[in-house]
Amino acid sequence: LQMIGDFNETNATGAIIGAGLAGMSYEDCAKGIRHVTIPGRMETVTTQKHGLIVVDYAHNKASMLALMRFMRREF
Repeated sequence: LQMIGDFNETNATGAIIGAGLAGMSYEDCAKGIRHVTIPGRMETVTTQKHGLIVVDYAHNKASMLALMRFMRREF
């Protein structure tokens, strides 16, 4: 998975399980998920003036809390 964040890993796991239940092969799931990027979802930019900048569109209380837990733990 190209996106950082344990919550993204959880989401990807759910997507793979759902796709498998719908009949998709594990190999196709792995191939598809390997290259997924979502603009505004845990995008990282490094600048000389400001260092690491993380852009995320966490838009409800649960996703904001998950984002903040991850950021405190990892950064």
